[in-house]
Amino acid sequence: MLEWLEAHAATYLDSIGRLAADGQVELLLAGFYEPVLASLTRPDRLDQIAWMREAIRRRFGVEATGLWLTERVWEPIWPPTWRMPVCGISW
Repeated sequence: MLEWLEAHAATYLDSIGRLAADGQVELLLAGFYEPVLASLTRPDRLDQIAWMREAIRRRFGVEATGLWLTERVWEPIWPPTWRMPVCGISW
């Protein structure tokens, strides 16, 4: 979605970036291609989250530390995944 918005609504993303830089909104991490993360292997989950973190950092200049679970799918695997330093997830 981020790629589509960049191509079709870049000024909208600019507005979101200003709000994030001013602390008025908080951007959330997710899998970059919006996968159901629980269906992926641990390395693939980490890659998806890292790709989104880098895309947010590059586009908006902020660090995202919260995670949105696509389709709100919770699995007991999440806490160990979040402890990985590469994820940078605090909530």
